Amino acid sequence: MKPIIKKSDGQAMIEFIIVFPVLFLMITSIMQLSLLYTVRQVLNYAAFNTARTAIVWIPEDVYPEVKMDNINKAASITCSLITPNLNVTPEKFADNSLKDALAIINTQLNRNDMIQRYEVADMLVSVNIVDSNGVPFPVYSPFNEEKTHTDITVELLYHCPLILPVADLVLLPILDKITLNSRTVYALPMKATSTLPLEGNILNN
Repeated sequence: MKPIIKKSDGQAMIEFIIVFPVLFLMITSIMQLSLLYTVRQVLNYAAFNTARTAIVWIPEDVYPEVKMDNINKAASITCSLITPNLNVTPEKFADNSLKDALAIINTQLNRNDMIQRYEVADMLVSVNIVDSNGVPFPVYSPFNEEKTHTDITVELLYHCPLILPVADLVLLPILDKITLNSRTVYALPMKATSTLPLEGNILNN
């Protein structure tokens, strides 16, 4: 009986071509979801840091712009830890204390790009402050120390850039298209909130 000979040349290559795209998509998606989980944890911490800064600066007798500038800095500095370096040229560092703070972070993390990361984070994060009723808090109004103790809530909105290839295609329907210094990136909008008591006299229990 004559044996039947079947040629299998190229079979392994064809199987690899079929399986690899699916496997690559799964791996990059899992990696991206893991990174997003880390971003979520840091973003919650950023909201807490921003709220702590807000309860300190809102009662201060300074220009309202100074209050919001310091509150925004607290959010941007923390979010810079999770922001990729997109090669943005730093332009707004007249504040030497901010330079010093970022230099310390550079040293502790053994990095040299925290200024660039801060610049990007400053463009990707926005801060909103509301009272216990969800109404925008009057940060720009004179602070009334006789006012009954109240809580304020800091709401952070951070657009997280997706840095892994292919993974952004999976999440494309829920991504926002953002232009940073003429560079287009796709980012996932993520929110975090933190509520802390504002300084002031407690008139009741």
